[in-house]
Amino acid sequence: MIATLDVTNSYISIGCMDRDREIFLERISTNLKKTDLEYAVDLLQTFAVRKTEISEVEGCVLSSVVPALTSVISASVRRVFGSAPYVVRADRQDLVPIWIDQPENLGANLLADAAGALLLAPPPLIFIDFGTATTLGVIGPEGAYRGGVILPGVHSALNALLGNTSQIPNTAPGTVLTTLGKNSQESLTGGLTFGNAGMADRIIDLCEDELGMKTTHVATGRHAKRILPYLTHEVIEDEFLALKGLSRLYYHEKGGRR
Repeated sequence: MIATLDVTNSYISIGCMDRDREIFLERISTNLKKTDLEYAVDLLQTFAVRKTEISEVEGCVLSSVVPALTSVISASVRRVFGSAPYVVRADRQDLVPIWIDQPENLGANLLADAAGALLLAPPPLIFIDFGTATTLGVIGPEGAYRGGVILPGVHSALNALLGNTSQIPNTAPGTVLTTLGKNSQESLTGGLTFGNAGMADRIIDLCEDELGMKTTHVATGRHAKRILPYLTHEVIEDEFLALKGLSRLYYHEKGGRR
């Protein structure tokens, strides 16, 4: 089995995969001030909590959209697993063709999502990641990543409102979900939930119009379960999407091409 690490601006997904079989997925907060030793402790504690033996891990694959942490996390991986991780880059792989102007600038998380989505459904398809940012990527009928859109995620939008609007409160668990909000919390919860669902629906339609064909839809991300019930499109949800993609990329790179 392998360890998978997906580093984003808000959190780091720590997972363990055995080929396509997920063993666990946990998340810790991203902290630019932490040292490689501190992240090594986080890794050790995560595997201990999930009762998974470090000695059984044959390798590690890392995707990162936080350049300042890539070398730090790589060093922590060497401390824990005894070898450097395979660091995913879109322009240094041949599993998923990248048909955009500058493949080297494609986020590793988008590549991982694309590789994972192609495990779940045949192309053409659209994958949606409701994470720190909400991202939608389009994979054409030939299996190539064609492009996509990036916009603020649920928490990013909420934090922008909280930071720039004096009378809007933070959302609370259990807040009533309605479009007829009777107070600021209900109004904000309804806006974020239905707004993101409507946005995803509309962009799916626009992507399919531009592609010229209908697609299968796949979604992931920590906010997916909150948003997906209110989409009008059918969507396959998989919280392990990026980890499955990272596993594919790792084994393809190491010679077990799939």
